[in-house]
Amino acid sequence: MSDNLYQAPTAALQPETTEAPLSLKDKLFSGKGRFSRSQYWGYGVLGSFLVSLPAWFVYGMAFIPLFMGEQGAEPSDGQIVTLMVGMLVAFLLYIPAAWVSFAAMSKRFHDRGKSGWMALVCLIPWVGGIWILIECGCLVGTPGPNPYGSDPLQSNQPPLN
Repeated sequence: MSDNLYQAPTAALQPETTEAPLSLKDKLFSGKGRFSRSQYWGYGVLGSFLVSLPAWFVYGMAFIPLFMGEQGAEPSDGQIVTLMVGMLVAFLLYIPAAWVSFAAMSKRFHDRGKSGWMALVCLIPWVGGIWILIECGCLVGTPGPNPYGSDPLQSNQPPLN
C-alpha cells in the first residue's frame, strides 16, 4: 500500500503459479500434483481405458483357438499353451493401465487434501470402488493451494489440455 492517494489501484488478476504444467507423460504416469474432477475422468478413467485396449485385444485373441475346435472336444495342448501365453501377455499389458488409474486416483486424493496412498482403498472389494467413485469422481477438491500443489481449477490451462 502506498501513501500516494492518486496512485492507480492494482490487482493480481492471474493466480501466481510457480509450477510448470505437467506433460502428458506426467499426467498419465506420475502420482505428483493435483487433478480436478474433469481431469480425473479424462486422464484417469478414459486414459486407463485406452491404455488397456491392447490387453483386451490380446485376451480375446487368446481364446480364439478354444473355439476353433470341435464342440465338446478336449482342448489340445497347443490351444492351452496359446491361452496361457495370451493371458500372461494380457496381464502384462494391464499393468500400465493399472498404473495410470492409480496415478490419477493419487492426484485426485491430493486435490482433496489427502495422501495419494488413499488410492489403495480401491482394493477393498465393493466398498473401495464405491468410495473411489464418490471421493474421486464426485466430490469437489480443496479450494486454493494445498501441500500437494496449486488448485487445478485456478490454473490458466484448460482442464484436458
